[in-house]
Amino acid sequence: MKNEETYYTLFDLALSGENKGCDFFNALSATCDGYPEIAAFWKKMAADESDHISLLEELRASLTAEQLSLPTDPSMLWKARKVQQFSVKDTLEKIKTLDDAYERAHELESSEINTVYTFIMEALVSAEQRRSFLKAEIKNHQNKLVLFSETFGDARWRKNIVLKNSQKQLRGFVLIIIGLLCGGIATSEYLMKP
Repeated sequence: MKNEETYYTLFDLALSGENKGCDFFNALSATCDGYPEIAAFWKKMAADESDHISLLEELRASLTAEQLSLPTDPSMLWKARKVQQFSVKDTLEKIKTLDDAYERAHELESSEINTVYTFIMEALVSAEQRRSFLKAEIKNHQNKLVLFSETFGDARWRKNIVLKNSQKQLRGFVLIIIGLLCGGIATSEYLMKP
């Protein structure tokens, strides 16, 4: 029987959290029918989460039952359990604009989801593997959101991209433009043509 304060539980919770992240980014991608570059960006974020899932699964499979039965840091378990409160559906219902989506993505990436993932990697992966992996992969993933504004437009532009919520939002959103940017200047190549 698995003790609830072990790495068994932490892995299960971490995998669940990463799956939530993957589902969230895939759902955001579905909101961008008229913006293929932005849809592709969210798909890349989902792919990163999928890679995290694969790495966690591979790491878990490489550990013995004895290693997985070891007690883990209670604060990490608390953080991993907190991630379980994240609801993709509820979060999507609150998103009205592309800026809302961007901000929620930042919140998710700054949440316990990556803290738990990093803890597992630091605790269970050798120092040499950890150095090369954590420096490149995690920072690259999080930096994608930092570069979002440079690539796709600032908050002012994102606030003008309105997502239409509907009963079918988990199957996809319809992304529409409801007006030109303030001042009537449309400088982004991503604005839909009338």
